[in-house]
Amino acid sequence: MNRQLQKIINQFGTNEQLRNNLPGKELNSFVANVNHLISLFKKEEQHTIRQNIEFRQEITNVSHDIRTPLTSIKGFSELLLDPQLSSSERNEYLKIIQKKTDTLLGTVNTFYEISQLESGDTVLCFETFSLGELVVETILTFQADFEKKEINVKIKEDNFEKTILADKKATERIILNIIQNALRYSHNFFEISIQENERSLVLEAKNDGQSISSAELSKIFDRSYTIDQSRRDGQTGLGLYIVKAIAEKQGGATQATFENGIFSLAIYFQKSQ
Repeated sequence: MNRQLQKIINQFGTNEQLRNNLPGKELNSFVANVNHLISLFKKEEQHTIRQNIEFRQEITNVSHDIRTPLTSIKGFSELLLDPQLSSSERNEYLKIIQKKTDTLLGTVNTFYEISQLESGDTVLCFETFSLGELVVETILTFQADFEKKEINVKIKEDNFEKTILADKKATERIILNIIQNALRYSHNFFEISIQENERSLVLEAKNDGQSISSAELSKIFDRSYTIDQSRRDGQTGLGLYIVKAIAEKQGGATQATFENGIFSLAIYFQKSQ
């Protein structure tokens, strides 16, 4: 057994475990405890490896989200130095710079919001209000965007008079992110409804669009995961992560499914008494 222990020490990090062929309860118990510690170490090691991989991916994502608009801002700023530019060209470049600056500011604000949520610094003010009313108010502000992309919006108004106990501003952020996700990926339609069960009101959003594999679906709420397509328009791809974080902070939950070409989101809220 001493030789086995020395071998494990020399090759620590492998799946090697102690083997015992000798009688005795105490010795068997000792071997079992050592093997349990080895298993715990292996699990912790694998967890650390996954965390490091996710951290590197997050650094890559952040670098991309910041570098892309900054590169555009720098490029068009240099073009503005050309004394032969016409006034129309100058105005066009200034509009592009303004748009890229807004994108960059939005990215920074998103990362700040995530840091606030994860640190616990975000204080929620729970109140009773109509979820359906807030949904309609928020969707109306994006009516022109849906029309521009020719996306048909359908609002099912069953249970829209029902109320929830939640932070109104945080809930508006959830709805906003769901709408922005639909605008980014929908091809033809976006449908939103409210279902009710014994304890919750469930905000359901459906849209057609990009196909999502089961592997992607299982990671769609992860902070470090971003579908490549979402990075082509300067977006962070963190919208659904924020949806999940806020929902859980309010005592709710999230669920995503993809079936027959339809992507569905379900957000659970506490019903008011």
